Amino acid sequence: MNLVDLRRIARLCGVATTFSDGFHRRRSASKEALEGVLTAYGAIEGGDDAGSALRRIESELAKHLVDPVLVAWTGTKTRVQLRAPASVEVALELESGVAKEWRVDDAHALELPGVPLGYHTLTVRQADGREQRSLVIAAPTLAWRSRNEHW
Repeated sequence: MNLVDLRRIARLCGVATTFSDGFHRRRSASKEALEGVLTAYGAIEGGDDAGSALRRIESELAKHLVDPVLVAWTGTKTRVQLRAPASVEVALELESGVAKEWRVDDAHALELPGVPLGYHTLTVRQADGREQRSLVIAAPTLAWRSRNEHW
């Protein structure tokens, strides 16, 4: 499988294909690293060609209305990809128990309102009653660090 196909499969699986190194230089994951991660993830198998792997992953993704885990970074808008054929009802229950419900007519994506730090539950429900829950982890974009810590 070539690197272009591996990157496409990685993106479908939510695997990053680039990263910043310790010197803040943008780096790309190697072919070997992507093969290793995607094999461990179960996205590709020994004799897979790119076409069969992509079809299998796309078929699996189509079964889910929303990803099982979402990260909402504080201070940023969180866009959630939906895989629903029509409008959906959405409920966001915060860790505190406070809930907000709304309807999304464009069922391809939704934008989460600003959420406080913590673990929350997003529920997406179709008109036919099919629903799926997703864990929303609201995390800071920057963690506090003591000036006395030297790693």
